[in-house]
Amino acid sequence: MADDTEPRRASYGPVIALIVFTYVIATSVTERVGIAIVLVVQIGTVWYVLRVAAIGRHLHHVATAVFAVAVVAGVWGVFSPGNWLLGATFLAGCVLYLIAPGAMVADVARRAVDKELLLGALAAY
Repeated sequence: MADDTEPRRASYGPVIALIVFTYVIATSVTERVGIAIVLVVQIGTVWYVLRVAAIGRHLHHVATAVFAVAVVAGVWGVFSPGNWLLGATFLAGCVLYLIAPGAMVADVARRAVDKELLLGALAAY
């Protein structure tokens, strides 16, 4: 017997947890290594948000590339403070930060009213 249910989508619950985790890390780091860690966690959070929001494949590939560059920049930033790659990754991350709330709001508008709608709206806020 075939199951007619829709495949289970990722949840906005972890998005809220990741946002809180990002804020905790960002406000508690003091070392140079911390800046790189915060950047990787922030862009990883945005990457997950865009995945949950079911954005277009092209934009998700861009977000994945920015996340990969953030990891490289983070590792490089540990050994070479003030490198240009860290700054470029931060700028690309800022663009993703601008896109993420819009992607969440668009996804929430497509959903039926349920727990995920409320979590998505809270995460977008």
